Amino acid sequence: MPCGLPEAELKILKTLFYHRNFKPESAENINLMRSIHNKVFNTDFDGHIEHLIQEGYIGKTPKRAGEKIYLIDQNRVKPILSSHGISIPKGRIHQLD
Repeated sequence: MPCGLPEAELKILKTLFYHRNFKPESAENINLMRSIHNKVFNTDFDGHIEHLIQEGYIGKTPKRAGEKIYLIDQNRVKPILSSHGISIPKGRIHQLD
């Protein structure tokens, strides 16, 4: 792996990027992410989340607001995903008439 992140953490970053979770107001429910992760991977989800928070890739909302996670810096995540061969959506494209 060029960046040293395991496949499970890349999947978390990819999911957050594809769902456009770039700020706390549009964050992803951590319990939903945990249930999906546990079906696919046999690793510690909370350990991966804590590692991504320590590295500065994602942030977490307070528990009182309903624990959610979001990407802090999308420009830092784009090169990581593209270096692993994950296609990056270009966002909304408007056609000119």
